[in-house]
Amino acid sequence: AKAEYKKNPSAITLARSNAFKVLSASAHGYIGFFGARYYSRESSASILAFVRKFNQDIIEKVEKNKFKVIFGDTDSVAFTMNGKTKKQIIKFLEKLNNELPGVMELELEGFFKRGLWVTTRSGLTGAKKKYALIDEKGKIKIRGFETVRRDWCPLARKLQNKVIRNILNDGNEKKALEYVKEIIKKLKQREIPKEDLIIKTQLKKPISEYRLISPHIVAAKKMHEKKIPISQGNLIKYYIAETREKKKLVRDKVKLPDEKGEYNIKYYLGHQILPAVENIFQVFNVDIKEIIDGKKQNKLNKWF
Repeated sequence: AKAEYKKNPSAITLARSNAFKVLSASAHGYIGFFGARYYSRESSASILAFVRKFNQDIIEKVEKNKFKVIFGDTDSVAFTMNGKTKKQIIKFLEKLNNELPGVMELELEGFFKRGLWVTTRSGLTGAKKKYALIDEKGKIKIRGFETVRRDWCPLARKLQNKVIRNILNDGNEKKALEYVKEIIKKLKQREIPKEDLIIKTQLKKPISEYRLISPHIVAAKKMHEKKIPISQGNLIKYYIAETREKKKLVRDKVKLPDEKGEYNIKYYLGHQILPAVENIFQVFNVDIKEIIDGKKQNKLNKWF
């Protein structure tokens, strides 16, 4: 399918190639699912073992050719050019592909001038499939970040997106950190409009079928009580508000966008702003939680 696309690039051949890729990748998961018709734990483990072996072999070959590997997972590897030209890299890729069995093939994703790979919450290892790259034309490619999730408010998505772009475009985490500090300050002073804090979550099944009452289900029930038309597949909009009583559960603080109230500063700082940028700045040994909590303010210059 991929060869067909390369020979005759079009929307149809691209879709066919992607469909084949998805089916191939899902075969491993299906075979390893106990309810599958052709369930085989041994086969699933074997597939994963072969993938791991070929991936490790590729990384070893890359390193033997004096390239520095900066990222590698089950189906991709990234390395520095180390002074080599693009033609030399492409030739090296062809050599690697010739040594791979059958239809297995490494595809050149592109040449990028700067990249950002975030760590896990422990800060010890990289998070799988969570990175951002910028190519020579300034086009940014983002994978695994929360910007594509609907259960984040616009402020969190915009903040993360701008932080990533500042770091990749300028290579300057200090400028990005200043922007984060500015947003935190505005949020604490309630200078952020409520519209930027509205959370949207899709209703994936009828309300009655939900056993776990999460915030968006509370919002959906409120809409139903107000006789607002709602059905499976709809986007539920709400925000987390301050309450007079000390309520521990987030769902008890849910309000619809048109309901009067003040947004809950503590919630948005801890559950939207912090998760959106925490792992990014962890790469630069910056603790965003300390900034949010107002701790060690007199030592912030250690990050500059």
